[in-house]
Amino acid sequence: MKALFPVLLTLALVACEKRYDVDYLSLTDSAESMVVEAPESGFAIPFLGQSEQSRLVVALRFEWLHPDSSWAPWVTAGFATVDRKDQVKAFVALPEPGAEKLNAGYQVVKDGEVKEQVVLVAGLPVSEEVQVQALRGSDGMVYIRVADREVRVRLPRQDVDLPFALVSSATASLRWLAD
Repeated sequence: MKALFPVLLTLALVACEKRYDVDYLSLTDSAESMVVEAPESGFAIPFLGQSEQSRLVVALRFEWLHPDSSWAPWVTAGFATVDRKDQVKAFVALPEPGAEKLNAGYQVVKDGEVKEQVVLVAGLPVSEEVQVQALRGSDGMVYIRVADREVRVRLPRQDVDLPFALVSSATASLRWLAD
């Protein structure tokens, strides 16, 4: 079994590097830009798009974190139902109070409960700009790229179609574009 461990680890790492042939949206000079201030243990939604928009790109940089908040400072971007009970989204977050590095990944919410949360990249500097891209495919999948890692996630239901960006317990500079 010990001999299989390096092989399985290599296969797992290669699987994480999967690239999908999808047309992500690129951030351009025409992107919206703003500094978003979310209250401690609260959130702000600077962008809520239209259901016909299927591609979203967000570049973010944390400016200030609420260190003692009961909610983790984070920025998330993805797709949700109108009532926000079902979501597929990428996140960039401080994993615990006092941490000095960020984690980035994705989360699937179904019927208001987190069903899956996966960290794709750990140890990002808090001061670094991180880019998140999401694409809602016609195949019932959402393709997410976070800090150059990609994943394909099945939609919890077909009407998860409103693109959004959200900031929680932090102040963050955001640039975004959706189409």
